[in-house]
Amino acid sequence: MYRTLLDIQYLSSNAQAYSAIMQANPNFTVPSETARMAMGIVGIGPIIFLYPFVQRYFVAGLTVGAVKG
Repeated sequence: MYRTLLDIQYLSSNAQAYSAIMQANPNFTVPSETARMAMGIVGIGPIIFLYPFVQRYFVAGLTVGAVKG
C-alpha cells in the first residue's frame, strides 16, 4: 500500500511521466485522496472481520491483567 501511495505521489510531481500517461489515456486522473481512503479500508478490513472471532481472548486477557494481588 505504501508503494502505491509513493507511485501516486511520483505521478503527481513528475510532469513528464504524467504527460506520457495522458497521451495513452486522455481521461486519466491521479486519484490521490480516494486512493488513500480506499487503502485505509483495505488495511482495516481484515482486523474488522477477525475481531469477532478472537474477542473472547481479548476480554480474557484484560480480565487476567486487571487482577491484582
